[in-house]
Amino acid sequence: MLTREEIDNTIKIKGIKLLMRKGIMVDTDDKDLLLFVDDIKAGLHSQGVVIKVDRELPIIPSVASRGWETQTDSWRNGCANGQRHMVKAGYVAVESLIKEERDG
Repeated sequence: MLTREEIDNTIKIKGIKLLMRKGIMVDTDDKDLLLFVDDIKAGLHSQGVVIKVDRELPIIPSVASRGWETQTDSWRNGCANGQRHMVKAGYVAVESLIKEERDG
């Protein structure tokens, strides 16, 4: 799966190739080229484009940690079965195309 950096580099390469066909030479760290990459990503982000990422399924919490007195195998099996169905149905983990800064 592609990372943000790989996506940036792909857009840069496409931009450089387009400019080269027009007879314009630029460096990979050219300010206008970097703005072009940011503009393309912002446009894609505004349309809901996300990056699919590999991630483990969440750990099924113990019933005791929820304040319940007994943990049943059927409850844990039900959770695990639900996770399998989600994966089979195509649910995936995603991240924003644009890295969002978090406060704090």
